[in-house]
Amino acid sequence: MKISHRSYLLILAVLFAVVWIWLAIAPLDRADWILENVLVILFMIGIAVTYKRFPLSRISYTLIFLFLVFHEIGHITPMQRCLTMNGRNSFSDTG
Repeated sequence: MKISHRSYLLILAVLFAVVWIWLAIAPLDRADWILENVLVILFMIGIAVTYKRFPLSRISYTLIFLFLVFHEIGHITPMQRCLTMNGRNSFSDTG
């Protein structure tokens, strides 16, 4: 089954929206999160506005999607990820 280019972009947009909303629920620093996401929102608007005029390949949209997902996840520092994994401190000597 082959899906249309438009449907493929819609799937990527929905997946990104799910990740974005999941990370927007309780960021560790709301002001920092908003600052980091202003450019993401502007970029997404630009992609949507120029979709018909400058169509990109599926691989291009997929790589943009992956970059934006990694950008969203990247706002959590490695130390914060370690401290919040499984609700315990990974660096603690007491286990």
